[in-house]
Amino acid sequence: MLQLTEQYTNVEIEMLLTLKSGHAHRLYWLLASWDDVGSWEVELDVLRAQLLGAEEQDSAYSAFYNFKRYVCEPAMKDFHELG
Repeated sequence: MLQLTEQYTNVEIEMLLTLKSGHAHRLYWLLASWDDVGSWEVELDVLRAQLLGAEEQDSAYSAFYNFKRYVCEPAMKDFHELG
């Protein structure tokens, strides 16, 4: 982790270390990659595939409620705890 300071700012590293969920990490990188665009809209299936990965996409959280409850809400909770 110490060698990452050459490519990332210390703030990004500290933030990533405090995120508890792997889904929060993936969501952070998705949002960071679209930061300069301003507004970003994505279809639910595409977001689910990007957050869960291809291997889990078809079987896990096929109902929106479960995806929201077990993936999105915990990730957003991590972000809110950061401030």
